[in-house]
Amino acid sequence: PGRGPHPRAPLGQRETARSLFEQAFAQAQAARLDALAVDAAHMVAISHAGSAAALDWNRRGIELARSSSDRHVRQARRAMTTFFLHL
Repeated sequence: PGRGPHPRAPLGQRETARSLFEQAFAQAQAARLDALAVDAAHMVAISHAGSAAALDWNRRGIELARSSSDRHVRQARRAMTTFFLHL
């Protein structure tokens, strides 16, 4: 059992998970909860594995982490960058 939608999960499951993670991203950004927003962007990227949208969402998460005032969030950017390189 993983944390997010498996890239080979049935399409309906990926779309449902994607929608929920996109909502989580928007809500976390509105509440200025950078760690949660970065994590949600990462999960949306996973749900789009193998597509240009995956790269776009991962970039959004990386940029948000880079600009965060939270040191821990900025450090998490390293993990997202590594994931980004393997998409």
